[in-house]
Amino acid sequence: MEAIIETAENLGEGEIVNTSSGEKVFRLSDYIGNPVILPEEIGLTWEEDGEEKPGAVFNGGAELINGKVVILSRCQKNYGRESYFNIKSGTKRYRLSNYVSEVWPLISEDGISFKRYKNGAIKGDGGDHGDFLYCIEDIRCVKIDGRYILTGCGKLKPPYDGSNADRIAIYST
Repeated sequence: MEAIIETAENLGEGEIVNTSSGEKVFRLSDYIGNPVILPEEIGLTWEEDGEEKPGAVFNGGAELINGKVVILSRCQKNYGRESYFNIKSGTKRYRLSNYVSEVWPLISEDGISFKRYKNGAIKGDGGDHGDFLYCIEDIRCVKIDGRYILTGCGKLKPPYDGSNADRIAIYST
């Protein structure tokens, strides 16, 4: 817990700034060591055509548990990258495709250096959790009366298949 407190003391406080339109907004302080979690550092890679490829890790909900920081990160590998035209912005954009996400519990003593916890994963397996057969994404975690409540986006069908198959899902430990 002391390492977490020391890390917090070294972070910035943020500040209120005026935008060019005169609107006041709160600007967060950036941590100089961002990104904190890199796919290669937690073993999130795969081989393709004799080359090691980095996976994608999305920092999800965090909670303090027994004096340690636990992050439930959405992790994926073996994905494709495809372009599409964004009608709203009028620009060509890119997105990850053909993937199945897993949520990996990552643990840290100081809130900066994370390791995968016991190779654990929350994933859609086609079993009891039919509301996320393909992925569960953007997990958030909160402790209520001694239980952890997890909310996230469950995918019933593959990402970007055009079927609007995303659902809000809630779980408990």
